[in-house]
Amino acid sequence: MAVNAERVCEALNTTTNSIRQAHLARKWVERAYGMEHGMEWVDLPNGTGVWYVNRGDTYDTTLCKVTDMATGSFDWIVGSWGGLFEEAERERYAHTGEQSCCNCGEYAECEEHSGKNWHGYACESCREEVIDRRT
Repeated sequence: MAVNAERVCEALNTTTNSIRQAHLARKWVERAYGMEHGMEWVDLPNGTGVWYVNRGDTYDTTLCKVTDMATGSFDWIVGSWGGLFEEAERERYAHTGEQSCCNCGEYAECEEHSGKNWHGYACESCREEVIDRRT
């Protein structure tokens, strides 16, 4: 019997017990995809964080609990944490002009380096060359 992802997210969003949420999420992923590797957390660069059921790959479709770090509010969605992370980085860049270094992960404002030629621009934290990932 297939389980409807939207109905699972509705149930998770109305359940206040976080242990019950994790159990339901892991059960759904196991039923839908046949495997899961537990729940994991990742901080996103836009002030949110994600609990997700690890399926073994960054871009595997799974259940994700997106949490606003300032308010504690959350929403369960179906997606990949890798996709959410990339979306959060684009959102952060659009609002702040900051881009993360692909070597050390530190964020720096890059507006003054927004020209087409990024070759030779070094990260202020690790001094490695920055790769333009804005597109």
